[in-house]
Amino acid sequence: MLTNSTTSERPTLTIAIPTFNRASFLSHTLERIQAQRSAIGNDKVELLVCDNHSDDSTPDVLRAVQALDLSVRVIRHDTNIGPDHNIATCFMRARGRYVWILGDDDFPVDGLLMYLIPILEKADYGLVYLKPYGYDADPIAERPLSRGGEREYTNLADFLYRVGAHLTFISSILVCKDCVEKRDYLTHESNNLLQLEIYLAAAKRSSKYLYISRYSVSCKRNNSGGYDFTEVFVNRLSAAIDRHLRQHIPEAARALRNAVLLRYYPQNVLLMRLRRDKKTQSNYLQFRKAFKTNAIFWVVVAPIFNLPRWPAIAWGGAWMLLGRSLGGNLTNGIQFAYHRLRRALYAQ
Repeated sequence: MLTNSTTSERPTLTIAIPTFNRASFLSHTLERIQAQRSAIGNDKVELLVCDNHSDDSTPDVLRAVQALDLSVRVIRHDTNIGPDHNIATCFMRARGRYVWILGDDDFPVDGLLMYLIPILEKADYGLVYLKPYGYDADPIAERPLSRGGEREYTNLADFLYRVGAHLTFISSILVCKDCVEKRDYLTHESNNLLQLEIYLAAAKRSSKYLYISRYSVSCKRNNSGGYDFTEVFVNRLSAAIDRHLRQHIPEAARALRNAVLLRYYPQNVLLMRLRRDKKTQSNYLQFRKAFKTNAIFWVVVAPIFNLPRWPAIAWGGAWMLLGRSLGGNLTNGIQFAYHRLRRALYAQ
């Protein structure tokens, strides 16, 4: 692990991008970031790209970027070390006070860095949340209306309840690097949630957190996958919460579990019922094992599994809308439906 440089020499923020074989997305993301970096000064925002041995045109994209800006750092692995360990490399090799591990198909909305850097320079936060929105085709046209601002939290349980499942999403979280105990995360078992291990490690050692409620990050929809949802986001998520929070800050563990039960799981279990997933019953047994003592599970999520199909769909749909409303994302959901309908009509 690199030794931290002195505070005066460190960038305020490192944007660290793990990438593999998505040259076109990466090129677009880097272009958007570089335009903002140049406006505020490259010394304040370090740009680091960790290429997981891509065999497409990613090396060409990175050579072109470095030809224009030598300050852009590129680490290319000799072999594919897996996504979790590439994320670990991003964090461990970052030099900034704050580290933003950003997906290679996501990017900051226009003007975000100019707005964000002064906030980061005047205070110390363990975690900073940036509100994301998904887009299908046009990130500008599909950006939801937003008039949000910042809210500072000193209670971790309140912060985690507000952030909920977005704590697992790398492009939504900035982490204070010095708040994370120094360790070699490359030795951590791959579990598709390595970023969560880092964020929870910082969270429990911090006393102040920031929630930015304006839409700040554009994220390409339906552009990842290849994992078992229940295994990762029920079993492994629960294990990470237990490992970091249950013994030390039990109220924070409860808050995060309640948030995902109310605002995240209803939509995903509803999708299982809609597509007649053959693993629905086995998934239910895993959910029940993880949440059998939680009343919210039995009231909100279990009926989506167990009711006849159409009542389950109605129940799941109602809780999905309520969950979006509780999380402040109802407008985003309405605009998503509008853009989907609009494209469908134009395609006819």
